[in-house]
Parts: sequence; C-alpha cells; structure tokens
Amino acid sequence: MKSNAKIINKKNTIYLTILGLILILYGFLARRLLINSFWESLYIGILLLLIALFFLFTNNRNKTKQKRFLIGQILIIFFWVIYFLGNVIIFNSQAYKHAKDFIVSNEKIVKELGTIQRFGYIINGSVTSSKDYSTSELKIITVGSTRTTEIMINLDKNFDKPWDVVNVYFLY
Repeated sequence: MKSNAKIINKKNTIYLTILGLILILYGFLARRLLINSFWESLYIGILLLLIALFFLFTNNRNKTKQKRFLIGQILIIFFWVIYFLGNVIIFNSQAYKHAKDFIVSNEKIVKELGTIQRFGYIINGSVTSSKDYSTSELKIITVGSTRTTEIMINLDKNFDKPWDVVNVYFLY
C-alpha cells in the first residue's frame, strides 16, 4: 500500500485532475468548433477526472482510509472491466455492423462528412433483445474526410428480418 501512496500522492492527483479537465474542455471545443481529431477526449477526460477526485478524497494514511482506498480501486477496476466487456459486445453485435454499413453507404451522411475514414473507439448506447424483437440505440463518433461528428442511430429488428434503421441524426 505504501508504494501506491507514493505514486498517487496529492500532487499527482492534482495533475490528473488538470489533465482530465483539459481533455473535457478539448472534447467540448472539438465538437463545437468541428475540429476533426480526438473526439474521444471528452469521455477519457471524464474518466480521469472521476479517478482523480476519488484519489483526492481517499488518499490518507490511516488504516480505515487505506481500506476504503483499496475498495475504491477494486470498484474502479470492476467498472472498467464491465465497461470494456460492454464495448466488446456492442462492437461485435450485428446492430453495430449494420449501423456502420448504413453510415458508410448513406449518401446524405457521406455528402455531409465526406468519405468515411474511421469510427470512434468509444461507443455509447445499448442493444436490447427479446424473443421476437430487438432494438438498438448507438452513438457513434464518425470521422469523415471533411468533418467529424457523433451520429445517433436507432435500429429495430423483428424476429427473422435484418436490422432496420429507424432514425439517424447528427449530435454535433
């Protein structure tokens, strides 16, 4: 535990907080000013800020605080494992593949963004399935040759039919 206390001291926590705030600010500015790079910084900045705030409030040397600190670290690791598994599931879903294919082939989107170059690494959204019906709501960062944006796409699927795009709109 002492090695963690030395690495994650108050000074480093403040640096982590400042870095998180800078990334959040850049994420908002990139969207508003239509800067075509590193839109994921908003989500990364929020994560860093949460981690830094947690360390700032739990970094104390007495035994009770050290136990809370360890529990907090375990919770953060657990959260990231769940988040990573969720992203892996969404990345491999048929809904996400259909959404990407739709975005790449849609003339209006290509006209607005230019040729689609890549998609963001962080996806927000959900895919829900039941016996006869499935729905998906995905926010996908889309990088085109002329513009980057975050696209919200809603899809539905009936039992034996392919995914159908219900609604698409630009968030920025």
